Amino acid sequence: SDLDEEWPQSADELRQAIWCFGDSFTVGYGSPRSHTWTFLLQKKIQQRCINVSMNGASNQWIARKVSELCREVVPGVVVIHWSFTHRRELSELDIPNLANQHWQRFYSKIRDAAWPDIDLWNFDLLPDAIKKEIKDQHFNAEQEKFNFEYICNDIFDEDRVIHYAENATVDDDTQNLLQCVDAVESISRQNNFKVVHSFIPNFALPEESYKIHNHMQALNYSFIPELQQIDFARDGFHYDRSTAQTLVDQIIPLINGV
Repeated sequence: SDLDEEWPQSADELRQAIWCFGDSFTVGYGSPRSHTWTFLLQKKIQQRCINVSMNGASNQWIARKVSELCREVVPGVVVIHWSFTHRRELSELDIPNLANQHWQRFYSKIRDAAWPDIDLWNFDLLPDAIKKEIKDQHFNAEQEKFNFEYICNDIFDEDRVIHYAENATVDDDTQNLLQCVDAVESISRQNNFKVVHSFIPNFALPEESYKIHNHMQALNYSFIPELQQIDFARDGFHYDRSTAQTLVDQIIPLINGV
């Protein structure tokens, strides 16, 4: 089969590549691959760019991926396109509680009067016939609200449904993003690579964006202020080639240390 042209074929190429992290704006949702900022960056600088991104990614997911990369490869340059501040994941301590809340709502809707009152963690104690009925007849209708396979198999990261923290304050969200940024900066110092930060359009409220930019400027981080959207992808939400090219034109001087 044809090799993925985006993926390097040697350890040296992996180390020399520009590693790009982000959410759906970095995936290029709604646009052809040739319009994405990672593709345009690679074309402009003639250096391999590796796109590590996920639709709906949280900023914590992005920071985790950078950390995981450094356990396998010591990169030369990492470019991050941070996501919305409100994408603040629940802590792993909170996830079980939310999961059980989803279960209780789901189970109360489908439960027959003869079925036992049972919480999520005792699902396996239900008679096999009831478990089969739930999976075969009821689960699909509630799939968006309650991902049964995720909960029961303890699947995390790309395979999990990311739950965002409900009732979080704007300040909570801002501090969460700053923690993610600072964590990546710490990793970059430990592993001696350059990191360039950027932000998707409308990633935070104006006053919060101002706080984040001031924090990064005070600590001398290499960053591009919030990206302004000048065109739209086919989905009417994400940006397209012109905005992506504007981002690339701002990234390149920071990569080169200008």
